[in-house]
Amino acid sequence: MVQVWYPAEETGQERQAPYVPTEDLLDTMKEDGYMDLPADAIESWRSLKIHAQSDAPFAQNVHPSGVLFFSHGLGLPRFHYTSLLQDLASHGYIIVAIDHPYGGLMQLPDGRTLSSSQDPADLNAPPVIAQRTHDWSADASFVLDRILSRQGLLGRFAQNINQDHVGMFGHSLGGSAALEACINDSRFKACVTMDGAPFGKVEHTGIQKPTLMLGSGPDYSDEDLAALGRTREQWEQMGEQYMSVVESILTLSDEHPGYLISIKGTGHMSYSDAPFVMPETISRFGGRIIAPNRGFEIMTTYLRSFFDQYLLNQPGDLFQGNSERYPEASVHVFNR
Repeated sequence: MVQVWYPAEETGQERQAPYVPTEDLLDTMKEDGYMDLPADAIESWRSLKIHAQSDAPFAQNVHPSGVLFFSHGLGLPRFHYTSLLQDLASHGYIIVAIDHPYGGLMQLPDGRTLSSSQDPADLNAPPVIAQRTHDWSADASFVLDRILSRQGLLGRFAQNINQDHVGMFGHSLGGSAALEACINDSRFKACVTMDGAPFGKVEHTGIQKPTLMLGSGPDYSDEDLAALGRTREQWEQMGEQYMSVVESILTLSDEHPGYLISIKGTGHMSYSDAPFVMPETISRFGGRIIAPNRGFEIMTTYLRSFFDQYLLNQPGDLFQGNSERYPEASVHVFNR
């Protein structure tokens, strides 16, 4: 299952696009206790309005533009990233959002529901995660093949795509898949991982294209850490170990620029619609949480600016170091 977001003409004949692609999916989520949320919270998504129309004509004044492939986090549906995806589309990008079979939560046209809980493999085992990372990157390459060969419904977007302006980003395991795609497929020119661990080939090869790693930045007090069973010293030590791993991956091959940006007050689920539709998935771990609109502004600005620079050759000033505009963002630059 694939959903495409794109800049569109408004004709007045369009149908408002739903937040949840298939409403039966909500019933499944309630039955499964999705994200440990109460049923009424999930039910409320049925009435959400978004800033998009279904099957609207492609905008006439937009030249062949950047196309970004997107992979969700493990166990999450593609629609829980609507805010990020439609923001990028509103700036001229075509977004191809993939629901990976048995990797997230999706419903097929025949009514079957596929979820990560149906995967028979042990998703906590590193070899399995590495294999899924490879599988998801292969999914992205397959979908790109279909578009460029003008096959099926996706083929209609081929004329709007500049093949030199293709990138990929993803959240969590989907971010790992984005890094893998930039290694396995030369057509992907830049990649972003949003709070995704570096599984797969990148651990051994380092990055092979311009890469942005957007990370969470929990803002814990000593009391918060104590509730989590950690001391300040342990927490800082964990941060140093993480930085060591990231630095080794971003500098193993020094031919490509790499960036690590952490945003203070964000959690793992901040890189989704969670701040707006299920904030308890962030706050349940304690700490001071960045205001939803502020966090959204920062992450979308950095995300868009990165692809503007490395796909569209429109350099900006956000990747030189820390910014006065966004003091919440801690910027680390490698290979520049």
